[in-house]
Amino acid sequence: MTPVIRAWAGVLAVAGASLAYNLAFLAEVVRRAPGAGYVDRVTRAERRYDPVRDALPQRGTVGYELKVRSPAMLEWYKFYGLFFAQYTLPPLQVEKANGQEVVIEEYDEGVRVARRPK
Repeated sequence: MTPVIRAWAGVLAVAGASLAYNLAFLAEVVRRAPGAGYVDRVTRAERRYDPVRDALPQRGTVGYELKVRSPAMLEWYKFYGLFFAQYTLPPLQVEKANGQEVVIEEYDEGVRVARRPK
């Protein structure tokens, strides 16, 4: 076998192996793709605020208070609850509850708005 044929054989072997690996990877990605009706965690967190949007002011600052009791939810909302409220409700400024007149209260079953006198 000449050096040129050997070189081409090597190139074809590497290209064939690469093609086979990438096709197998693509098949795995397609197999693991979420099915119809899948709702990701961010969208689920955003939808929790839909029932209370009308009760919130258009602008300004509101408080956020976590009242979740479920251990599984508590762990997640302890770190991400305030962040998702801030992300979901612009142009409102959402801060930890500290004497604000309007406070978003996050419960296991959903979100409520509490109005507190200053």
